[in-house]
Amino acid sequence: MSNTRTIIIGDGLTNKFLSPQHQFSSFKENLGQREIARLLGRGKEFGRGPLVTFLEHATTHSSRQDVSVFLLSHAESNHYAGDGAAQISTADEFVDPISAITEASNIVATDGDTIPLGPLLAAIFECLGLPGPLQALDGTDVRF
Repeated sequence: MSNTRTIIIGDGLTNKFLSPQHQFSSFKENLGQREIARLLGRGKEFGRGPLVTFLEHATTHSSRQDVSVFLLSHAESNHYAGDGAAQISTADEFVDPISAITEASNIVATDGDTIPLGPLLAAIFECLGLPGPLQALDGTDVRF
């Protein structure tokens, strides 16, 4: 029996990138109707494309404890409510078919166009039940 774990990291899974809705098509990051349809499905099949199917399979079968899904949530266009709580703009919300799997995923907030290596590694190490990435490891525990 192997101690190997599969880690899936998803980025760009928001309306800004993947929504076929008109209000998001003007974002430079938007992949366009053809690519969105290829990844997420078209018409009545929207939400049943290969990307969604893959992530759903990974999250529903992660009960085997050998697969973990991490989704990056971009906070670059977050604004703050009067109570100081961050609120994500609709462009930065996960596109509908992806939002269905967020409860079974590990969400790591980002603050812009960079991957937050420290928080991402901390989330991965926590998920794996290993000491934090800033603590000493002998080098055999984790391979990337």
